[in-house]
Amino acid sequence: MPTIRQQVLQLWLHGPQLDAPVVAWSLYDGATQKAPDDLLPDRPPYGSAMQAMRDGWRVIGIAPARPAIPGHEFRTSFLHHEVILERLQESAHV
Repeated sequence: MPTIRQQVLQLWLHGPQLDAPVVAWSLYDGATQKAPDDLLPDRPPYGSAMQAMRDGWRVIGIAPARPAIPGHEFRTSFLHHEVILERLQESAHV
């Protein structure tokens, strides 16, 4: 009997708009038995968060905007403009 499982998609966008291009992504799939390396294609699964939303993904989180700190322009840090989406899928595995 199929059960409902959650998939989570993290997208990091080029800007704060939901239609900004994707620059990085991660996919966590509780609906399959696939290894994580099998889940990440060589290119983003969607070009923007809006495209993912039109395909049935629901936005469950948006990282708050963080202002640039003067003097820290060349330091390594986290990626800005993160959007977290989820989708529920039927799964045959337990």
